[in-house]
Amino acid sequence: MKLICFSNNTGGGLLCNLLNNNLIFERNDLFTYRASTWQHEEFKVGDTPNIQKIIDVARWNKKINEWKGSDIWFSTHAHPSAIPNLSIFDKVIAVTTTHRTSKLYRWLRYYHGWFKTIHPNWSETDNLDSIDKIRCLAYNVFDPFTPHPACRNVEFEDIVSGKFIQDNNLDLEYFNEWKLRNHWLYPIDQSSWAVSRFNEAEYEIVNKLPYKYI
Repeated sequence: MKLICFSNNTGGGLLCNLLNNNLIFERNDLFTYRASTWQHEEFKVGDTPNIQKIIDVARWNKKINEWKGSDIWFSTHAHPSAIPNLSIFDKVIAVTTTHRTSKLYRWLRYYHGWFKTIHPNWSETDNLDSIDKIRCLAYNVFDPFTPHPACRNVEFEDIVSGKFIQDNNLDLEYFNEWKLRNHWLYPIDQSSWAVSRFNEAEYEIVNKLPYKYI
């Protein structure tokens, strides 16, 4: 039994499928940018918009008892520090977001893949109510998924770039399909409306001051 710990929108489904050699995309998935399968979902016990640091231990242990001894990679949004019996897993990968680029990649998947899918009529305007809404949403990605000493820590930036996939001889054809489904990452349009909201959120967090629009 093996585990991938990751914050939402940082490629946990992609890694889970690659490592299980389960090279499919769910055709009926509303969120077509994701690589979601049951192994990817099985250990998601709760969630938060930023970093999940508390889990329902009873529900978690029920999953452990059900799958103990298996050779399957599973994934969870829980940070490794929240998992009381981490050592029961044969291998654990933590997808970290300590780099600014990793946070930006996460944000663009969050915004383009998730937010715009559930709000199909969303319009990117200069209306301050719209700008404020998305800038505040971007705050979530600045809470980093930090490394853990009991894990193999992999920065999300190295997944998006393909470095982790190439270094571990994982399926490049499947990864290239994922890239097509996440095309706003290749390359990032640094002048885009979504990146501007990310930059404004970063300014407010770093300076502890409201962003002033001129």
